[in-house]
Amino acid sequence: MRLFYLKYENCQTLSGKLSWSHYTELLAISDDLVRSFYEQQCIQDRWSVRELKRQKDSALFERQLYLPDPEVLKQELRRLLEVNDG
Repeated sequence: MRLFYLKYENCQTLSGKLSWSHYTELLAISDDLVRSFYEQQCIQDRWSVRELKRQKDSALFERQLYLPDPEVLKQELRRLLEVNDG
C-alpha cells in the first residue's frame, strides 16, 4: 500500500477500468515511464492481468522502441497474438 501511495500520490482517482491486481502488477515496474506505458495500454486495449504479465514479460515497451513505424508495431502484435492463440 505504501508503494501504491508513493507511485500514485498525485492521482485523485484511479481508473475504474483497472483492478487492484492490475495495479499490483504495474507497481512491480520501477521505471515511471514504462509503468505509465503499460497502464495506458491496459486501459486502451482492455488487457486482462494475464495479458499485462505476458506483454511485460515479452518486453513490449523495449521492443516498441526499436520499431520505426507504428504500423510495424501493430503487425508485430497481430503476429504474436496469432502465434499465441494458434
